[in-house]
Amino acid sequence: MVPVVLYEAPSCPPCTVAEHYLQGRQVRFRAIDVTNAKALAEMKKKTGATTIPTITVGQHVLVGYVRSVVSAELTAAGYPRIPKGHH
Repeated sequence: MVPVVLYEAPSCPPCTVAEHYLQGRQVRFRAIDVTNAKALAEMKKKTGATTIPTITVGQHVLVGYVRSVVSAELTAAGYPRIPKGHH
């Protein structure tokens, strides 16, 4: 599977929603707290984005959290879908 990275911050409600979605989908991902200046610089360098949440699925960069977009990208990358009834 391609690596998944979630760039987030503790006080970001959409980041929390994105993190819960990834966990619910049983995706192994790396969460990076961009309140640290070095982590923010890394995110900007790797993704070109400064908006959170930003999710990378392999080389694909998803800025912001739109469940349908994240879902489609994960499915295309081969991650299993959420079983029905487990949203």
